[in-house]
Amino acid sequence: MTVVTLTLKQALDEFDWHSCYHENINIHTNNVTENILEISSKCIPNKIVRIRRNDEPWMNTSVRKAIRNRKCAYRKTKRTNSETSWAKLRKLRNDTVILLRRCKLDYYEQMANKLKSEPLSHNQTLLNDRGKEVPQATPPTDTNLLTSLVLSPQQIEDALNNLSTGKASGPDGINNRIIKESSAELSIPLRSLFNHSLRSCVVPETWKDANIHGAVGRKVLNLYSLINSDYVQPGWARLIKYNSSMDDSNRSTDLPASETEHNERSRQNGGTIKEDTGYFCLSERLSDVWFSSKKSSVKIPAHKMLLSMRSEVFEAMFYGPMAESCDTVIIEDIEMATMKLLLRYIYTDDVTLDGKHVMECLYAAKKYALHGLVNKCLQFLEDAINVESSCAILEQTKFYGETRLQEKCFDYIVENSNGVFRTDGFRTLSSDSLYQIIECNHLASDESVIFTAAKIWAEHQCKTKNLEVTPVNVRSCLGDIIYLIRFPVMSIETFAQQVATTEILTSEEMLKLYHHLATKSSSLEKADMIGKFSCRRRTVVLHIDDTVITQSYEGCVVLLNTSGPVKLVSIKGDFASQVCKINASNAGRQDIAFCVNKDELTFKEPLLVRPHSGNVQIVLNLNQELTSYIWSSNVNLSRTVKNTTINVRRVPRGLHYLVFEEVS
Repeated sequence: MTVVTLTLKQALDEFDWHSCYHENINIHTNNVTENILEISSKCIPNKIVRIRRNDEPWMNTSVRKAIRNRKCAYRKTKRTNSETSWAKLRKLRNDTVILLRRCKLDYYEQMANKLKSEPLSHNQTLLNDRGKEVPQATPPTDTNLLTSLVLSPQQIEDALNNLSTGKASGPDGINNRIIKESSAELSIPLRSLFNHSLRSCVVPETWKDANIHGAVGRKVLNLYSLINSDYVQPGWARLIKYNSSMDDSNRSTDLPASETEHNERSRQNGGTIKEDTGYFCLSERLSDVWFSSKKSSVKIPAHKMLLSMRSEVFEAMFYGPMAESCDTVIIEDIEMATMKLLLRYIYTDDVTLDGKHVMECLYAAKKYALHGLVNKCLQFLEDAINVESSCAILEQTKFYGETRLQEKCFDYIVENSNGVFRTDGFRTLSSDSLYQIIECNHLASDESVIFTAAKIWAEHQCKTKNLEVTPVNVRSCLGDIIYLIRFPVMSIETFAQQVATTEILTSEEMLKLYHHLATKSSSLEKADMIGKFSCRRRTVVLHIDDTVITQSYEGCVVLLNTSGPVKLVSIKGDFASQVCKINASNAGRQDIAFCVNKDELTFKEPLLVRPHSGNVQIVLNLNQELTSYIWSSNVNLSRTVKNTTINVRRVPRGLHYLVFEEVS
């Protein structure tokens, strides 16, 4: 039998908190507390530690170890009574005393710094409660103040996220870290508990208990400070204070006994549709359908009419010819935590996404045709594209058919290939994705790096398929991908050291490549292909799209310089079809021949840019009869590729990118 171990968040999320409710607020509180502790004890491993209550506060591990060594040396010295042992004992004794004094001074200095940064108030510096009485609390003038407050799950979650994890647990034994890290899962049961307390105007007895400890050397509590709410349930006090400052229209409802009153108050105060529907999110009031899962006992209430208003899929599900006849809908392909995010978006048009749920949320949004949520998920993924996540996002966007995001992700991988090749996500790419990446003419990596990355990918595929990692199996996993690697542009030394030794290429292929690499410098004819391997060098694309162009200079001008020799192959921009003549100063080229393909200018002979030429100015003369005047602006764009840095200093408006080629 397989034992499934749930994480703390999963266990809290799947627990049926409705079973904890009781009319008696104290029983309700005890039920919630006991279940949180029971779930925590099952999901969190414990360790027994030794507490030394009699130790001075400056005692630490190094001091205790020095004292143990000194005692051990003393016993040995008494036993041997040798001069060497006595000398060693004296040294250990002196070292221990010095260490103890230093730790004591460090402790006092640390406490002094804390006192300087946190000055004490006058009523916290003395403890003199002799002959004093606890002042009588003034009863509130408005007896309905607490009943007018209703907390929402989001308010509870925000308050829990502000808890300090450095504080010790209270009498209930629940650590703040458990509450903070499970704030989303605990917001539902705590909302019910807090609103129950507010509605009944009764504070649970256990909330009146507190562990009070005087902090040595910092501040001493007097009797009157204990009535301050900051010392009793600070999170509860903040929630009441925060909710009291809100308008009634901004509050959410919890239990049926008070929901009608608050909903009526919201209507009288002119609440918005978002606020009114937000009251019903995850609430049982007027609910007529429940969502559940076979993997979880949690049931989520919802309202058919609201769901149908936002989604044609729900409309067909509840009101179409094949409408669901039962009140409970079993969801087998979506987790309940994701379903809650989906419902929160439907009711409030807001959603808080994270890397854990965004993919499943995107799947659910597409399944139920929530186009606004789809856009939010795609924007989240676009913002999350980086070296580590790019490969995973690329595969997911292919699965969901999101072409625009797929192109952005692909461009990022191509431009940052050196970093992407070293990630775990790259090894799990599909063969089709790897083929497209290595086939790209703009891939910003040396061929030796590309070969090494492809080899690592193939070795991972062998392990996944339970194949022995041999040159034959690696070549089999690579398939036609091997022919996309441009071995003929490598140096003969690199080919011999990094490629030939792997034995992935056949003897015939290596013979042809060795012959080409040994004779390519003296050969008069430049071959385009050696067997199935291309001899063309890859180009480098420098994108300008995101650069803000302002009207600074007249004319269509590109100004650039490089740290090494490169060839400018083409220029892509909106003005391409209007260019009639191109000149390049400091490059020795005038009236450069070019051809136009839509919005891209391609030089018939690439423009060579040398580092000693300084700033090369490329002037694009436009046909004034076909277009209006174009302005250029100073920019500061740099990109380093294959040890060559390209700096662009001025670009015209409408320029998309420049394409460069490495000089052989």
